[in-house]
Amino acid sequence: MPNLKSEQGKEMVKLIVGTVKWYRYGFSPAEAVVGFICLVGIFLFARWVISTSGGKTALLNVPPRRNNMPLYLPFIPVGFYVVLQGAAQLFIESVLPDLYDWQEVFLGTVFGCVCALLAIGGIIAVAQTTFARRLKGFGLQPRTVGTDLTAAVVSLVCIWPIITIVVFLTTLLVQALGVKGPGMERHETLKMLLLYRQLPVRLSMITFAVLIAPVFEEMLFRGLFQTLIRRFVPSVWVSIFISSVIFATAHQNFTHWPALFVLALCLGYSYEKSGSLFRPIFIHALFNATNVASAIMLVDS
Repeated sequence: MPNLKSEQGKEMVKLIVGTVKWYRYGFSPAEAVVGFICLVGIFLFARWVISTSGGKTALLNVPPRRNNMPLYLPFIPVGFYVVLQGAAQLFIESVLPDLYDWQEVFLGTVFGCVCALLAIGGIIAVAQTTFARRLKGFGLQPRTVGTDLTAAVVSLVCIWPIITIVVFLTTLLVQALGVKGPGMERHETLKMLLLYRQLPVRLSMITFAVLIAPVFEEMLFRGLFQTLIRRFVPSVWVSIFISSVIFATAHQNFTHWPALFVLALCLGYSYEKSGSLFRPIFIHALFNATNVASAIMLVDS
């Protein structure tokens, strides 16, 4: 708990009082909680900006992750996953043509989980053979899990208000340009959760979105791509920026790119700052879990 006599403690009290007043003026409890989290996030992010001189000193003297990866290596898991996914989809459509829609979605998601797990196994094998200190050098140290989980919650709270603002501005821009209807489209997984209420579909999609996809994507984009890019650029921030662009544009819906880019900056920074891959994995998983939970509550309300 913060010392209430300190300046930080006084600021936290002001935030709590402001949130209570917000609730009293007609906002729902859920809106008040979200507002409180956003206020805390703004406060923490402002502290980080001030204490690091706008981020300039945040990554000073961060050691590189020594490795001997060839340039083409990060693209192999991507190709492997895409080919397996395509083969699985072709199998479902040709061998099982009479499935209900929800059954086809369920099987597609299950095959997606299997393909991602196989790709994860391949990435771990690559890290074991190409990184100095093997998996520890890659950032997989079980002893840091507790610390990384706590830091992940704080990091997500810090970045959440910025993502919210970016989503809002992107929605306004999409509406102004008349692209993709009246606003941003939902992520494909969230659309499927809204469309299908069958338990197998929900369980498979939640498993993929919250547990498997964050591990696969962080190992790929942060562990492999960002590490490789860092060998060829003069600044750690530049490698984070480039890998964040790759991460955002790898997703199909371009209206999501700005928010995903901001999220990726946080993920890349947390990886470099901590040296642990568990930290961005936890941030990514918590972010996805929050969105999935919101979608389920919306469809069930």
